[in-house]
Amino acid sequence: MLKEMKNNGVTPDRQFYNVMIDTFGKYNCLHHAMDTFERMKLEGIEPDTVTWNTLIDCHCKHGHHNKSEELFEAMQKSGCLPCTTTYNIMINSFGEQERWEDVKDLLGKMQSQGLLPTVVTYTTLVDIYGRSGRFTDAIECLEVMKSVGLKPSSTMYNALINAYAQRVCL
Repeated sequence: MLKEMKNNGVTPDRQFYNVMIDTFGKYNCLHHAMDTFERMKLEGIEPDTVTWNTLIDCHCKHGHHNKSEELFEAMQKSGCLPCTTTYNIMINSFGEQERWEDVKDLLGKMQSQGLLPTVVTYTTLVDIYGRSGRFTDAIECLEVMKSVGLKPSSTMYNALINAYAQRVCL
């Protein structure tokens, strides 16, 4: 496809590469996603937060948590600052690994960079705590969220109900 584009005078841009990386990630072709990422950089196109988030997330979704963490660190070393979405992805990754201290540290780092937790952040926390049976922590997150003026979503309640049902009914 790249050859076809170039033959027609179309230069691939960051958005094109981001879509390619996302597509490869969705189909668990992570080596192709990484090759595309490297090619993008070789062509002088700087990865942005969308690029990094896509790479980190696709590795997380396929259980490659160590690689996700490496990419998260590489993102920061490259000078690209994580956004709330980046932190949400990593909070979910650490939660799936039950790395609770790292979850707390990430929340602290996120807030120290001036990024406030969003409804998605709290939903992610409720979900990871609920799935691991930490219902007290999940309910505490729900209460903190309400205390800062954010309204819980139905997605959050669904996550909590599903987690509780899986723990109690199994």
